[in-house]
Amino acid sequence: MSREIKRRIPIGLISVITAFFLIEYFAAPSFTVIHSVKGELTVWGALIAGFMLIFGVFILLRHHFLQLAVRHAGWQDKVCSIVFFAAFLAFLAVGFSTPARVAGANYRWIYQNMYTPTGSAILALCFFWCVYGGYRTFTIKSWESAAIGLGAVIYMLRLLPIGPYYIPQLAPFGDWVLSTINVGATRGGTIAVGIAALILGFRTLIGKETSVLEATKE
Repeated sequence: MSREIKRRIPIGLISVITAFFLIEYFAAPSFTVIHSVKGELTVWGALIAGFMLIFGVFILLRHHFLQLAVRHAGWQDKVCSIVFFAAFLAFLAVGFSTPARVAGANYRWIYQNMYTPTGSAILALCFFWCVYGGYRTFTIKSWESAAIGLGAVIYMLRLLPIGPYYIPQLAPFGDWVLSTINVGATRGGTIAVGIAALILGFRTLIGKETSVLEATKE
């Protein structure tokens, strides 16, 4: 089977199913066959999603297993793979060893004392990366970056207690910026996202949007 045919088959399926769901949305309640088929497709979609979840776990396990088996892999990668296997087996063993499964006390203890602190640490790292990204964004090189930097400084000073204390007019001015300028910018962004979503959906419907398939292949 050629590469073009492999690419056209999923595009055709996506276009047909998308068109059917659009027709079902606008169909009258008397068209019971269309609504019944839509319900069956929704059930099959949930089943396929569950299967792909299992498939994703298999791919993840395979990746870390190969990471440990390859000799030229760095010791940092091997340590990460060992930690992954240890955590995966611990969650799996506790989940199947207790009658309550994920609602058991042991599983909740692991979740609260391992998973939650790890998630908090990742969020903290994301916060520092956001600060670094903001620093790079606020580099004044044009009037657009100057406006963004000025707005960010005003917003941060408004949130800090020291800002309204030394500059009393900062609080009402910040509220005006949020309720007027920010609302206009948010509506413009929402309209742009909506138009882009319509264009993307239309391109997918007629079979012209292949970026997802190409990205998956790469």
